[in-house]
Amino acid sequence: MVFPNPFRAVAALFRVVLCYFRGDHAFVSGRVLAKRRKICGKCFWRDPVSDQCRKCTCFLVIKQQLATERCPIDKWPNP
Repeated sequence: MVFPNPFRAVAALFRVVLCYFRGDHAFVSGRVLAKRRKICGKCFWRDPVSDQCRKCTCFLVIKQQLATERCPIDKWPNP
């Protein structure tokens, strides 16, 4: 397990809060979430033990649900 970058985590939280206050959707739909999980499940950078991306150090169970987040190697389609 690699410890997540705290600055990246704070920035992600800030983007979600900003999205909320703008009135945008902060979370992706179930269909987009399923696509993201499928893509990450096959990815070389995914650590299956911690369900963490070794490229960006984010925990995928959280990152995959947030509409403001992107894959660090651009594998996810735009929501």
